[in-house]
Amino acid sequence: MSLASAGSGGGARGELVYVEHPWTDGARVLAELRTTTNTSVTQVTEEQGRGSEGTAGLASVLAMDVVRSSWQRRLKAVRDECENLEQPMRQAAKDHGENSARIKAAVAAERMAAKPFEKGEQP
Repeated sequence: MSLASAGSGGGARGELVYVEHPWTDGARVLAELRTTTNTSVTQVTEEQGRGSEGTAGLASVLAMDVVRSSWQRRLKAVRDECENLEQPMRQAAKDHGENSARIKAAVAAERMAAKPFEKGEQP
C-alpha cells in the first residue's frame, strides 16, 4: 500500500501510492545540503585570499572578487535556509509518523470492508 497526494503523482490505474518517511528523508537531504553548502562557503572564503595571487594587476581581479562575494552570499543563504528548514521538517516527520499507523490501519479496514467487484459490475 502507498499513500500520496491525490494529484497526478499517484500510482497507475488509481492505485494508492505510499511514500515511506518523506519528511525524514527531506530533513536528511536538507542536512546533507547544508553540510555540502557550508563546505563550499569555506572553499570560496579560502579562495578569496588566494585568488588575487596569480592575477595581480589584472582588471578582472575586481570582477572575480565581486563574483566570489556574490557566490559566498548565495551559498550562505542556501546553507542558512537548509538549517532553518531541517528542524521543522523533522518535527513534521514526528507529527505525521504518529498518524502513519492509523492511516495504514484505516485503509486496510476499508479494503477488508469493501465488497469485491464482480466482472461486469459498475463501481
